Amino acid sequence: MLVGKSLSGKTTIAKKLESTLGSRILDMNAISAAVGARMTPEGEDPVPVPIEAVEKEVASIIAAAQGGPGKAKFVFDGYMHETEEAFIAFIAQFGLPEFVFFLTAEEKYIKERWVKVKMDGEGEVGEEDAEKIRADSELNKGRRAKLTAHFEQFPGRVNLIQ
Repeated sequence: MLVGKSLSGKTTIAKKLESTLGSRILDMNAISAAVGARMTPEGEDPVPVPIEAVEKEVASIIAAAQGGPGKAKFVFDGYMHETEEAFIAFIAQFGLPEFVFFLTAEEKYIKERWVKVKMDGEGEVGEEDAEKIRADSELNKGRRAKLTAHFEQFPGRVNLIQ
């Protein structure tokens, strides 16, 4: 499982794990977009996607791939839940993860990636976007602390990599 700031490299590491471990990436943003596209009538603006619909889709992907919990490897890329407790409950239905990666990066690197990814490599990060980056950093510090506290209860079964 990969948890971290926006643009911290979660998808890059997920792709490496996919090729190295033979695991499948569950990109929560892509899954949410696909569910939203199916829910939205043709020609209309996208509808908000309830987290329960994303959870159901993830569960069906996992069930179809492995015929039951524990038979296939997945990398959860991203975090769609409002609270850490909801995320932990969602993950628990699939068993304990082998690894939990907590990614972080200095603000200057996040800003570089922001320009590259969100601005097609052109321009500079404005104050509004810089504030979004700072807020995301603070949010992820809290997430990391709560998730670490939870998964530290399983030494030898869950590897925390920070």
